[in-house]
Amino acid sequence: MQILIDTDSRKRRKAPGLFLLPGALLAPTLIIVFGVLLYPAACTIFFSLTDKTMADTTYSFIGLKNYSNLFSDPKFWMAFQHSIIFTLVAGSLNILLGFGTALLVNRAIPFRGLFRSLLLIPWVMPHIVTGLMFRWLYNDFYGYLNYLLIHAGLIEKPILFLVDRAFVWLAVILPTVWYEYPFVMLMFLAALQSISPDLYRAAKVDGANAFQQFLHITLPCLKQAFLLNGLLQIIFMFKSFNLVWILTQGGPGDRTELLSTLAYRHVFEGFSTGYGSAVATVIFLVLFAVSIVYLASPAIRSEEP
Repeated sequence: MQILIDTDSRKRRKAPGLFLLPGALLAPTLIIVFGVLLYPAACTIFFSLTDKTMADTTYSFIGLKNYSNLFSDPKFWMAFQHSIIFTLVAGSLNILLGFGTALLVNRAIPFRGLFRSLLLIPWVMPHIVTGLMFRWLYNDFYGYLNYLLIHAGLIEKPILFLVDRAFVWLAVILPTVWYEYPFVMLMFLAALQSISPDLYRAAKVDGANAFQQFLHITLPCLKQAFLLNGLLQIIFMFKSFNLVWILTQGGPGDRTELLSTLAYRHVFEGFSTGYGSAVATVIFLVLFAVSIVYLASPAIRSEEP
């Protein structure tokens, strides 16, 4: 009995030390998360409740006045509508193109590894490089796109893609999809490779053709991949900023103004930190609500063990 008591006491004395190593390993990550994510987010929400400006270090608490002004501002609702349309169109194209390319590179084709690597190139390029590359392609004097269209006889004079209100949305969505779809492809490719080949062999023995295998095996097994990609695309596209700002800065006029560009414009051009923070907080709240709905949906909960 004495031996057991001594052993238990030694375990209790050593127990606090067991948490020191995990805590030390997690500390850098927690510090980075707090410094890069939590602290800036908390400051943004706090400043949205003040009249802070970039030109003055003093400010006062004004409650929900910024939000009241925001919800009565037609430019806010226009940017909100643009953000929703941009998210639906660009996000849907990313999923369709990413899924299609994942199906192609998942097949046993020659140089499959090379094709996979080449298709990932747009995703690893910096936004600034992608934006400047497409600005060059769209240029009305030396842009290659206008050159091809004119020599093909499809147009008679160059199109100002980033200025013409009829083409500017296409000019913004195209590079966005080109940049984002490889990530979606990678997610679907990982999900496709997790499907057991035995399922396809058994279906083939039972007489199922390729379309039936796709319909009854591939699609059901990719249910979680579709849901996750859908959520991520909503998040990525709704808060998209870099390419839109590099290409049009929300123009011409306010034709491509998104909530993200509106927030940037108010904070760094209008020097209204409080008002711009309110716009940014709305973006956060919308995406937070979408994430909660996603996690609480029956389709997700039904997959939990």
